[in-house]
Amino acid sequence: MIADNNTGAFTAGACSNNADYAMAVTRPFGAFVTGGRNGGDAPVVPMVGDVTDDLFHLLGDDSSETLAEDDETPCFCRGTRIRTQDGEVAVENLKIGDRLVTAGGEILPLKWIVRRSYRDWLAVGNPKLQPVCFKAGAIANRVPARDLLVSPEHAMFLDGMLVPARHLVNGKSILQLEGLDEIDYFHLELDRHAVIFAEGAAAESFVDDDGRGSFHNSREYRLLYPDEPFDAPVEYCAPLVEDGYAVEVLRRALAARAARLQPNLKAAPAPVRQGYLDRATRNMVEGWAQGAAGEGPVPLAIVINGAVVGQTFADRYRADLAAAGIGRCSFRFVLPQALSPEVSHRIEVRRESDWSLLHGGPILLKPSGSASPRPSFSNPPIEKARLRA
Repeated sequence: MIADNNTGAFTAGACSNNADYAMAVTRPFGAFVTGGRNGGDAPVVPMVGDVTDDLFHLLGDDSSETLAEDDETPCFCRGTRIRTQDGEVAVENLKIGDRLVTAGGEILPLKWIVRRSYRDWLAVGNPKLQPVCFKAGAIANRVPARDLLVSPEHAMFLDGMLVPARHLVNGKSILQLEGLDEIDYFHLELDRHAVIFAEGAAAESFVDDDGRGSFHNSREYRLLYPDEPFDAPVEYCAPLVEDGYAVEVLRRALAARAARLQPNLKAAPAPVRQGYLDRATRNMVEGWAQGAAGEGPVPLAIVINGAVVGQTFADRYRADLAAAGIGRCSFRFVLPQALSPEVSHRIEVRRESDWSLLHGGPILLKPSGSASPRPSFSNPPIEKARLRA
């Protein structure tokens, strides 16, 4: 059954009984109307598209077909403060025409305010609906300024890319909430996709990538803008990245920051750690890395072309390091397979603890016959190594 007749949302295996229709929903797709308006007969309603999620909407598309759409639209939660030309305003208090501040410094008018709400069983225990919470200070010092709650698919703008919130959860400073039985979501549309500020954190505005119809007030948009095309091309303001090396680097950096987060919403300074990537060839990578006091040998990841090819510890003896009183903290990693001389290779060494890049890297190995962008060398004097750290 439907908890809120205004939502239009269904779950697989559920039945709906309202004044108009009784509907049974099957998984992975298919809906059957078993009774028509006022108890009359009604035909089977075919659903177009493969719906595999537990919660979805049945949508009209101004044609003879019924569309099914998953509920995974990005949104802000009620109470989120948005930066406007006149200051911070709670998202539910914004009005069409209010002027929002963008990350590029522009002031753009609010074109449409998107709304959807969930109650009771539609909300509780459904991770695709339960918000992701960015604790205050989780991203940078005092960013966000307060706890920021967004839907799992809402993209944050970090390191030049848009990353959905669910991919940044670390269980410490960025959490997937559970058990909320009342969820009110809002999204904000400008005349184009842009980065705006929510609680001081950079986040995307609404972009219609076939999701407009899933909102409870979607009809309002058509009344406001009846002449706009249904199939306008989608243009993102930045790359949307959901996985891969860049996201992993970001996740680890945020997790490391979480371990140093203080009550004043600032991160304590990272421990002083020295090290350097001295040399890289197509067969071997070597250098040195020193941890903070009491940390022991530093665990390192060898990364080539964005993929981790091995791990090692900086625990080998090297005469120049010993003479400087640093101790056993060098490493030499032999690659499991020699790198091809026909293509370029980007070589990095990162600390496993916080995924920070070892100084001296990355080293770019160009194809055979190309000039190297910088000379590589082995076992430099410790004085030079210290300068490089």
